[in-house]
Amino acid sequence: EEAPYQCDQSAVVVAYAAQAEMLCHLALNWPMPKRVVDLHFEYLRHTNNGLKRDSGLLDALRGFGLSGVSVGEKTRLRQLSMRGGPYNASEARALVEYCGEDVDATAQLLERMRPVIDWPRAEVRGEFSKSGARIQWQGIPMDTELITRIDAHLDSIKYGLIEAVDEFDFYEGLAFKDHRFRSFLGGKRQKYSWPTLPTGRLKMDRDTWKEQCEIYPELEPLRQLRKTMVQVRLADLPIGKDGRSRYYLGAFNSKTGRHYPKGRECIFAGPRWTRGLIKPTPETALAYVDWASAEIGIAAALSGDSKLAEAYRSGDPYLAFAKQCGAAPPEANKQSYKAV
Repeated sequence: EEAPYQCDQSAVVVAYAAQAEMLCHLALNWPMPKRVVDLHFEYLRHTNNGLKRDSGLLDALRGFGLSGVSVGEKTRLRQLSMRGGPYNASEARALVEYCGEDVDATAQLLERMRPVIDWPRAEVRGEFSKSGARIQWQGIPMDTELITRIDAHLDSIKYGLIEAVDEFDFYEGLAFKDHRFRSFLGGKRQKYSWPTLPTGRLKMDRDTWKEQCEIYPELEPLRQLRKTMVQVRLADLPIGKDGRSRYYLGAFNSKTGRHYPKGRECIFAGPRWTRGLIKPTPETALAYVDWASAEIGIAAALSGDSKLAEAYRSGDPYLAFAKQCGAAPPEANKQSYKAV
Protein backbone atom coordinates (compact mmCIF):
# COMPACT_ATOMS: atom_id res chain seq x y z
CA GLU A 1 0.00 0.00 0.00
CA GLU A 2 3.01 2.30 0.23
CA ALA A 3 6.58 2.57 -1.03
CA PRO A 4 9.16 0.19 0.52
CA TYR A 5 11.31 3.19 1.55
CA GLN A 6 10.82 6.24 3.73
CA CYS A 7 8.72 9.02 2.19
CA ASP A 8 8.04 11.15 5.27
CA GLN A 9 9.62 14.49 6.23
CA SER A 10 12.61 12.75 7.84
CA ALA A 11 13.91 11.39 4.52
CA VAL A 12 14.94 12.76 1.13
CA VAL A 13 14.15 10.56 -1.87
CA VAL A 14 16.90 10.99 -4.48
CA ALA A 15 16.55 9.89 -8.10
CA TYR A 16 17.82 10.77 -11.56
CA ALA A 17 14.91 12.09 -13.67
CA ALA A 18 12.63 11.57 -10.69
CA GLN A 19 9.45 12.15 -12.69
CA ALA A 20 9.57 8.48 -13.71
CA GLU A 21 9.66 7.38 -10.07
CA MET A 22 6.86 9.78 -9.20
CA LEU A 23 4.78 8.30 -12.05
CA CYS A 24 5.37 4.91 -10.47
CA HIS A 25 3.99 6.25 -7.17
CA LEU A 26 0.86 7.44 -8.98
CA ALA A 27 0.45 4.16 -10.89
CA LEU A 28 0.71 2.13 -7.68
CA ASN A 29 -1.37 4.65 -5.70
CA TRP A 30 1.47 5.27 -3.24
CA PRO A 31 1.63 8.59 -1.36
CA MET A 32 4.17 11.01 -2.85
CA PRO A 33 7.46 11.50 -0.97
CA LYS A 34 7.49 14.66 1.13
CA ARG A 35 10.99 15.62 -0.04
CA VAL A 36 12.59 14.85 -3.41
CA VAL A 37 15.93 15.78 -4.96
CA ASP A 38 16.30 15.10 -8.67
CA LEU A 39 19.97 14.77 -9.63
CA HIS A 40 19.02 15.36 -13.27
CA PHE A 41 17.76 18.84 -12.40
CA GLU A 42 20.88 19.50 -10.32
CA TYR A 43 23.18 18.28 -13.09
CA LEU A 44 21.42 20.59 -15.55
CA ARG A 45 21.89 23.52 -13.18
CA HIS A 46 25.53 22.67 -12.53
CA THR A 47 26.48 22.32 -16.20
CA ASN A 48 24.32 25.08 -17.72
CA ASN A 49 26.65 27.39 -19.64
CA GLY A 50 24.10 28.35 -22.27
CA LEU A 51 25.19 25.56 -24.62
CA LYS A 52 23.22 22.48 -25.55
CA ARG A 53 24.52 19.44 -23.71
CA ASP A 54 23.65 15.79 -23.17
CA SER A 55 22.30 15.18 -19.70
CA GLY A 56 21.37 11.52 -19.31
CA LEU A 57 22.49 9.52 -16.29
CA LEU A 58 25.50 8.16 -18.19
CA ASP A 59 26.52 11.72 -19.14
CA ALA A 60 26.29 12.85 -15.51
CA LEU A 61 28.28 9.83 -14.32
CA ARG A 62 31.04 10.54 -16.85
CA GLY A 63 30.96 14.23 -15.91
CA PHE A 64 31.79 13.30 -12.31
CA GLY A 65 34.36 10.63 -13.15
CA LEU A 66 32.11 7.60 -12.67
CA SER A 67 31.09 4.77 -15.00
CA GLY A 68 27.79 2.99 -15.53
CA VAL A 69 26.27 0.38 -17.81
CA SER A 70 27.42 0.78 -21.44
CA VAL A 71 25.35 2.97 -23.76
CA GLY A 72 24.54 0.04 -26.04
CA GLU A 73 23.42 -2.17 -23.18
CA LYS A 74 21.35 0.64 -21.65
CA THR A 75 19.63 1.27 -25.00
CA ARG A 76 18.87 -2.45 -25.42
CA LEU A 77 17.38 -2.77 -21.95
CA ARG A 78 15.39 0.45 -22.25
CA GLN A 79 13.87 -0.82 -25.49
CA LEU A 80 13.06 -4.10 -23.77
CA SER A 81 11.38 -2.22 -20.95
CA MET A 82 9.34 -0.03 -23.33
CA ARG A 83 8.29 -3.10 -25.34
CA GLY A 84 6.31 -4.26 -22.34
CA GLY A 85 5.58 -7.76 -21.10
CA PRO A 86 5.14 -10.58 -20.86
CA TYR A 87 8.83 -11.21 -20.16
CA ASN A 88 10.58 -14.54 -19.95
CA ALA A 89 12.70 -15.32 -16.89
CA SER A 90 16.00 -14.09 -18.35
CA GLU A 91 14.45 -10.84 -19.61
CA ALA A 92 12.84 -10.16 -16.25
CA ARG A 93 16.11 -10.85 -14.43
CA ALA A 94 18.03 -8.56 -16.82
CA LEU A 95 15.57 -5.70 -16.26
CA VAL A 96 15.71 -6.01 -12.48
CA GLU A 97 19.52 -6.09 -12.56
CA TYR A 98 19.57 -3.09 -14.91
CA CYS A 99 17.34 -1.08 -12.54
CA GLY A 100 19.55 -2.09 -9.63
CA GLU A 101 22.67 -0.90 -11.46
CA ASP A 102 21.00 2.46 -12.09
CA VAL A 103 20.14 2.78 -8.40
CA ASP A 104 23.72 1.98 -7.37
CA ALA A 105 25.07 4.46 -9.93
CA THR A 106 22.68 7.17 -8.69
CA ALA A 107 23.86 6.62 -5.11
CA GLN A 108 27.49 7.03 -6.22
CA LEU A 109 26.58 10.12 -8.23
CA LEU A 110 24.88 11.66 -5.20
CA GLU A 111 28.11 11.37 -3.20
CA ARG A 112 30.14 13.01 -5.99
CA MET A 113 27.57 15.75 -6.58
CA ARG A 114 26.89 16.52 -2.93
CA PRO A 115 29.30 19.53 -2.79
CA VAL A 116 27.64 21.19 -5.82
CA ILE A 117 23.99 20.48 -4.97
CA ASP A 118 22.18 23.76 -4.41
CA TRP A 119 20.49 23.18 -1.03
CA PRO A 120 17.74 23.95 -0.14
CA ARG A 121 16.60 25.03 -3.61
CA ALA A 122 17.28 21.49 -4.86
CA GLU A 123 14.21 20.37 -2.93
CA VAL A 124 12.13 23.14 -4.54
CA ARG A 125 13.15 21.88 -7.97
CA GLY A 126 12.58 18.30 -6.81
CA GLU A 127 9.03 19.27 -5.89
CA PHE A 128 8.42 19.89 -9.57
CA SER A 129 9.12 16.24 -10.43
CA LYS A 130 5.90 15.46 -8.55
CA SER A 131 3.95 18.13 -10.42
CA GLY A 132 5.42 16.96 -13.74
CA ALA A 133 4.38 13.39 -12.96
CA ARG A 134 0.82 14.48 -12.18
CA ILE A 135 0.65 16.42 -15.46
CA GLN A 136 1.94 13.43 -17.43
CA TRP A 137 -0.32 11.01 -15.56
CA GLN A 138 -3.41 13.13 -16.24
CA GLY A 139 -2.69 13.60 -19.94
CA ILE A 140 -4.40 15.92 -22.41
CA PRO A 141 -7.72 14.70 -23.85
CA MET A 142 -7.57 14.70 -27.65
CA ASP A 143 -10.12 14.55 -30.46
CA THR A 144 -8.79 11.25 -31.81
CA GLU A 145 -11.50 10.92 -34.48
CA LEU A 146 -10.69 14.32 -35.98
CA ILE A 147 -6.93 13.65 -35.76
CA THR A 148 -7.39 10.44 -37.77
CA ARG A 149 -9.40 12.31 -40.42
CA ILE A 150 -6.87 15.16 -40.68
CA ASP A 151 -3.96 12.74 -40.87
CA ALA A 152 -5.60 10.90 -43.76
CA HIS A 153 -5.79 14.15 -45.77
CA LEU A 154 -2.74 15.99 -44.41
CA ASP A 155 -0.94 16.59 -47.72
CA SER A 156 -4.00 18.04 -49.43
CA ILE A 157 -4.60 20.26 -46.37
CA LYS A 158 -1.00 21.47 -46.57
CA TYR A 159 -1.33 22.35 -50.25
CA GLY A 160 -4.49 24.25 -49.43
CA LEU A 161 -2.75 26.17 -46.65
CA ILE A 162 0.16 27.07 -48.93
CA GLU A 163 -2.27 28.36 -51.53
CA ALA A 164 -4.06 30.45 -48.90
CA VAL A 165 -1.01 31.87 -47.08
CA ASP A 166 1.99 31.86 -49.45
CA GLU A 167 1.18 34.88 -51.60
CA PHE A 168 4.87 35.35 -52.58
CA ASP A 169 5.46 31.78 -53.84
CA PHE A 170 8.15 30.88 -51.28
CA TYR A 171 7.09 27.23 -51.58
CA GLU A 172 7.77 24.79 -54.35
CA GLY A 173 5.46 21.88 -53.78
CA LEU A 174 5.63 21.32 -50.02
CA ALA A 175 9.20 22.68 -49.72
CA PHE A 176 10.08 26.20 -48.52
CA LYS A 177 12.80 27.71 -50.75
CA ASP A 178 15.25 29.84 -48.80
CA HIS A 179 16.59 31.60 -51.90
CA ARG A 180 13.11 32.89 -52.78
CA PHE A 181 12.74 34.26 -49.27
CA ARG A 182 16.18 35.90 -49.50
CA SER A 183 15.14 37.58 -52.76
CA PHE A 184 12.00 38.83 -51.06
CA LEU A 185 14.02 40.30 -48.18
CA GLY A 186 16.54 41.81 -50.59
CA GLY A 187 13.77 43.65 -52.36
CA LYS A 188 12.51 45.08 -49.10
CA ARG A 189 15.75 46.23 -47.52
CA GLN A 190 14.20 49.41 -46.18
CA LYS A 191 11.77 47.35 -44.14
CA TYR A 192 13.28 43.96 -43.31
CA SER A 193 16.54 43.11 -41.59
CA TRP A 194 17.20 39.39 -41.11
CA PRO A 195 20.09 37.78 -39.15
CA THR A 196 22.55 35.57 -41.00
CA LEU A 197 24.95 32.75 -40.19
CA PRO A 198 28.77 33.21 -40.48
CA THR A 199 28.43 31.55 -43.90
CA GLY A 200 26.13 34.34 -45.06
CA ARG A 201 23.04 32.14 -45.19
CA LEU A 202 19.87 33.34 -43.51
CA LYS A 203 19.21 32.06 -40.00
CA MET A 204 16.05 30.01 -40.39
CA ASP A 205 15.77 28.28 -37.03
CA ARG A 206 12.60 28.35 -34.95
CA ASP A 207 13.81 30.92 -32.42
CA THR A 208 14.97 33.35 -35.13
CA TRP A 209 11.60 33.15 -36.86
CA LYS A 210 9.79 33.76 -33.60
CA GLU A 211 11.94 36.80 -32.77
CA GLN A 212 11.63 38.24 -36.28
CA CYS A 213 7.85 37.85 -36.28
CA GLU A 214 7.67 39.89 -33.09
CA ILE A 215 9.37 42.66 -35.08
CA TYR A 216 7.47 42.00 -38.31
CA PRO A 217 4.07 40.59 -37.23
CA GLU A 218 2.87 40.45 -40.85
CA LEU A 219 5.20 37.44 -41.29
CA GLU A 220 3.51 35.49 -38.47
CA PRO A 221 1.11 33.60 -40.82
CA LEU A 222 4.18 32.45 -42.77
CA ARG A 223 5.86 31.28 -39.55
CA GLN A 224 2.78 29.28 -38.59
CA LEU A 225 2.65 27.83 -42.09
CA ARG A 226 6.29 26.72 -41.87
CA LYS A 227 5.60 25.03 -38.52
CA THR A 228 2.63 23.24 -40.04
CA MET A 229 4.67 22.02 -43.01
CA VAL A 230 7.25 20.34 -40.77
CA GLN A 231 4.69 19.09 -38.25
CA VAL A 232 4.86 15.33 -37.94
CA ARG A 233 1.84 13.32 -38.91
CA LEU A 234 -0.72 13.88 -36.19
CA ALA A 235 -1.18 10.13 -35.80
CA ASP A 236 2.41 10.07 -34.45
CA LEU A 237 1.47 12.18 -31.42
CA PRO A 238 1.83 10.03 -28.29
CA ILE A 239 -1.83 9.34 -27.55
CA GLY A 240 -2.75 6.50 -25.22
CA LYS A 241 -5.66 4.09 -25.44
CA ASP A 242 -7.63 6.47 -23.20
CA GLY A 243 -7.43 9.19 -25.89
CA ARG A 244 -5.03 11.35 -23.86
CA SER A 245 -1.73 12.73 -25.11
CA ARG A 246 1.29 12.55 -22.82
CA TYR A 247 4.84 13.82 -23.21
CA TYR A 248 7.90 14.28 -21.02
CA LEU A 249 8.13 17.91 -19.94
CA GLY A 250 11.92 18.17 -20.13
CA ALA A 251 11.89 20.40 -17.05
CA PHE A 252 14.80 22.89 -16.67
CA ASN A 253 16.30 21.46 -19.85
CA SER A 254 16.66 24.66 -21.88
CA LYS A 255 19.58 27.06 -21.46
CA THR A 256 17.15 29.54 -19.84
CA GLY A 257 16.00 26.88 -17.36
CA ARG A 258 12.59 26.47 -18.97
CA HIS A 259 10.96 23.23 -20.06
CA TYR A 260 12.20 21.70 -23.28
CA PRO A 261 9.80 18.95 -24.37
CA LYS A 262 10.34 17.16 -27.66
CA GLY A 263 8.44 19.16 -30.29
CA ARG A 264 7.15 16.08 -32.05
CA GLU A 265 5.54 14.80 -28.87
CA CYS A 266 4.19 18.01 -27.37
CA ILE A 267 0.89 19.36 -28.70
CA PHE A 268 1.78 22.83 -27.33
CA ALA A 269 5.05 22.96 -29.28
CA GLY A 270 3.34 22.47 -32.63
CA PRO A 271 1.47 25.00 -34.78
CA ARG A 272 -1.10 27.02 -32.88
CA TRP A 273 -4.02 25.53 -34.81
CA THR A 274 -3.29 22.03 -33.50
CA ARG A 275 -4.46 23.10 -30.04
CA GLY A 276 -7.96 22.95 -31.47
CA LEU A 277 -7.49 19.18 -31.46
CA ILE A 278 -7.63 19.19 -27.65
CA LYS A 279 -11.16 18.13 -26.69
CA PRO A 280 -12.75 17.77 -23.25
CA THR A 281 -14.38 14.47 -22.42
CA PRO A 282 -18.17 14.38 -21.98
CA GLU A 283 -19.50 16.40 -19.03
CA THR A 284 -16.12 18.08 -18.49
CA ALA A 285 -14.64 21.44 -19.52
CA LEU A 286 -11.13 22.64 -20.27
CA ALA A 287 -9.42 25.97 -19.63
CA TYR A 288 -6.20 27.00 -21.37
CA VAL A 289 -4.49 29.29 -18.85
CA ASP A 290 -1.20 31.12 -19.23
CA TRP A 291 0.73 33.30 -16.81
CA ALA A 292 0.96 36.91 -17.99
CA SER A 293 4.49 38.38 -17.84
CA ALA A 294 5.47 35.97 -15.07
CA GLU A 295 9.23 36.60 -15.33
CA ILE A 296 8.72 40.37 -15.10
CA GLY A 297 6.58 40.00 -11.99
CA ILE A 298 9.12 37.68 -10.36
CA ALA A 299 12.02 39.99 -11.27
CA ALA A 300 10.12 42.98 -9.81
CA ALA A 301 9.45 41.14 -6.55
CA LEU A 302 12.98 39.80 -6.11
CA SER A 303 14.72 43.05 -7.04
CA GLY A 304 12.40 45.40 -5.18
CA ASP A 305 12.31 47.60 -8.30
CA SER A 306 9.23 49.79 -7.76
CA LYS A 307 9.13 50.97 -11.38
CA LEU A 308 9.21 47.41 -12.66
CA ALA A 309 6.47 46.46 -10.21
CA GLU A 310 4.41 49.42 -11.41
CA ALA A 311 4.89 48.32 -15.04
CA TYR A 312 3.89 44.76 -14.15
CA ARG A 313 0.75 45.84 -12.27
CA SER A 314 -0.36 47.97 -15.23
CA GLY A 315 -1.28 44.76 -17.10
CA ASP A 316 0.99 45.64 -20.04
CA PRO A 317 4.58 45.96 -18.79
CA TYR A 318 5.94 46.56 -22.30
CA LEU A 319 3.74 49.60 -22.94
CA ALA A 320 4.27 50.82 -19.37
CA PHE A 321 8.05 50.62 -19.82
CA ALA A 322 7.79 52.54 -23.10
CA LYS A 323 5.95 55.32 -21.22
CA GLN A 324 8.42 55.27 -18.31
CA CYS A 325 11.43 55.77 -20.56
CA GLY A 326 9.76 58.41 -22.75
CA ALA A 327 9.35 56.28 -25.87
CA ALA A 328 5.57 56.74 -25.76
CA PRO A 329 3.33 59.45 -24.23
CA PRO A 330 1.21 58.78 -21.12
CA GLU A 331 -1.99 58.49 -23.18
CA ALA A 332 -0.51 55.87 -25.57
CA ASN A 333 -2.26 52.55 -26.03
CA LYS A 334 -1.33 49.28 -27.69
CA GLN A 335 -3.04 50.21 -30.96
CA SER A 336 -1.70 53.73 -31.34
CA TYR A 337 1.90 52.78 -30.43
CA LYS A 338 2.04 49.15 -31.57
CA ALA A 339 5.44 49.49 -33.26
CA VAL A 340 7.04 51.00 -30.13
